[in-house]
Amino acid sequence: MLTACGTDDSPEAQLRAAVDAFVDAVEAAAPRAAGDILHSAYRDARHPDKRSAVATLFWYTRQHSAVHLFTAIRAIELDPSAGSARSRILVAMAGVPIESIETLVSLNADLYRFDVDWQLEEGAWRVISSRWQRADLSSL
Repeated sequence: MLTACGTDDSPEAQLRAAVDAFVDAVEAAAPRAAGDILHSAYRDARHPDKRSAVATLFWYTRQHSAVHLFTAIRAIELDPSAGSARSRILVAMAGVPIESIETLVSLNADLYRFDVDWQLEEGAWRVISSRWQRADLSSL
């Protein structure tokens, strides 16, 4: 019945909602809220722990008067039985809103490909690690 009303509680919908919450937090210059999406054991090639990653988010949002993200989730692989997932997300970053791919093409936005590993923690999808690299418009 709830599905008929438009509510989707599937693991994929929950993961997509976590991506949206992270984007909203970064755009609102709220690094602590973005950090809430990171797993307590988060680490990546540049950050040995979650605290370091949140500090980088804090610095980044303070260095830019506005941060706008345009995301395109290209793949999601779920393993609900293990409580894990992997996603590939293209992220364009600019100082002005990016409403469409056409807008993105006209801007000098930075485009990155993020490969993100997720883990369920306390019933919510959290980023446990990520890798990123520059991407180009042909990736879209």
